[in-house]
Amino acid sequence: ISEIRATWNAMTKEEQFTATDKAMEELEEKQAVKVLAERKLAHSSFQDACHTAEMIQEDLEALSSRTGVESLLILVRSNSESYSQLLAFASSPAIIKYFTMMWKIAPLDIAYKIEAYLLSGINGAVLSHTDSILELKKATVQLISGALYEAIDNPKIAPPRMNYANFTEAITMKYGLVLTGWPLPDKFCSPGDLSSRNELSILQHTWSTKQARFRKMSEEEFEVW
Repeated sequence: ISEIRATWNAMTKEEQFTATDKAMEELEEKQAVKVLAERKLAHSSFQDACHTAEMIQEDLEALSSRTGVESLLILVRSNSESYSQLLAFASSPAIIKYFTMMWKIAPLDIAYKIEAYLLSGINGAVLSHTDSILELKKATVQLISGALYEAIDNPKIAPPRMNYANFTEAITMKYGLVLTGWPLPDKFCSPGDLSSRNELSILQHTWSTKQARFRKMSEEEFEVW
């Protein structure tokens, strides 16, 4: 190592640049490939989770319709880097009513507590009212961001940030996406800017059930727009 250091120190700046230029280019190329591979893997996992969750939900709805068998499905993340969406699906309103009346907690709140535990341990599972609001905001932000990333469907780009104040220019003009089913007619803003638990729950529910979604316009629609 001392010999290498001595040789390096004896070289001019130009010689040092020439000696390392090609290696730096190769290193940068490898890093770019690694980042792209990680994005593709995250995107593939996200698509797999969404597709599987949707199929299970459809099967449970069909099972309820055919046989009267009711079910409760809870899906949560165990990794904070995941784009997957938290989901609490009940095949019947009676299940939600049961949890609310008998246990004084909604299935959605149970899902938040489970995810908090998996992500941060037992301390994260014991949430105060304020903490649960913050978790609800965070989960809904991630839910909408995941839906936006899924709608763009391009693993080569980094997950974009949702822009509420400048949605037309930042999202529609850039990606050809429009938003349908937004449930709060008087408030188009980030979940982080909401303080009402009821509004946050409504927003989370409409996105998790895909009543609210991003839709990609056809080329003809985009030209007219």
